[in-house]
Amino acid sequence: MKDLVKYNCLFLVFCSLGTSVVLGQSKKASLQDVSFMAGCWEMKIPGKKVVITEQWMAPSGDGMLGMNRTLTHGKMSAFEFLRIIEKGGSLFYVAMPSENDAPTSFELKSVSPKNVIFENLGHDFPQTISYTIAGPNAMTAAVEGLASERPKRRRVEFPMMRIKCS
Repeated sequence: MKDLVKYNCLFLVFCSLGTSVVLGQSKKASLQDVSFMAGCWEMKIPGKKVVITEQWMAPSGDGMLGMNRTLTHGKMSAFEFLRIIEKGGSLFYVAMPSENDAPTSFELKSVSPKNVIFENLGHDFPQTISYTIAGPNAMTAAVEGLASERPKRRRVEFPMMRIKCS
């Protein structure tokens, strides 16, 4: 009988923990949850003479606007227009790279005070886009997923430092 009571108590504790985790995850996300991304960020690859700059405006209304520019040997080699929007109780990361004719949306998968992950499993590459605060003035953006030309999962990280917006 003692064992039955002990297992019932453990079961109740487990269930209550599970419920609180599920309730915590079902909290409606807002733009304030990703406001840590606001500002200007830069990554330099000196050996290849590449500079990647990304700028995010602070949340306003129902969205955040961002843009990304890649310079190679001092010339713009790529750019991207970005948005994070609130829609239907969730957040969506909308990317429009220079090589695409139409935007691609990624829905919020998870968010914490220092990390956000967006996902679109139907996209070719990437399927996941994340931003993680790596220090007081550091943020790492990453793209991840399966690429059609590679059978295994690929992750590309962009470690950036906060810079003054000009």
